[in-house]
Amino acid sequence: MERLLKKLNDSQVRYVVVGGQAMLQEGMPRFTLDWDLFIPPQDPDNFSRLNSALAGELDMEVEPLDLRTGDGFVQTFQTSAGIVQFHLSPPGLAKFSEEEKRAVTRDFRGVPSFVWTTF
Repeated sequence: MERLLKKLNDSQVRYVVVGGQAMLQEGMPRFTLDWDLFIPPQDPDNFSRLNSALAGELDMEVEPLDLRTGDGFVQTFQTSAGIVQFHLSPPGLAKFSEEEKRAVTRDFRGVPSFVWTTF
C-alpha cells in the first residue's frame, strides 16, 4: 500500500485515511484488510490527480459524488495492494475540509499519510 500512498502524495491528491487502517496507525488493535480513503466529494482537480495517479491500478475512474441521488458515496476497487475504498460522504464524519484540518500525518512504511484521528 505504501506504493499507492506515495503515488497519491506525489500527485498531491487530497485524502484522509479513515476506518480500520487509521485506527491501526494510532496504535489501536484492529484487524482490517482494506484501506478507506476519504476524499473531497466535489473537487474536479483532485479527481483528475487521483485518477491519473492510479490509472494503472483502477479498472475505472473514481467519480464525484452525485449530490442529487447520493450515488458514489463509496467506491470500492481491487488494486495490486489490496482493496481500497474511496469514501466521498462517510457517515458520522464532518465535511472533508473539516476532517482534513483535523488529520495528522503518520508514517506508513516510510511514506507519510494523512490519518483522521479524534485523539
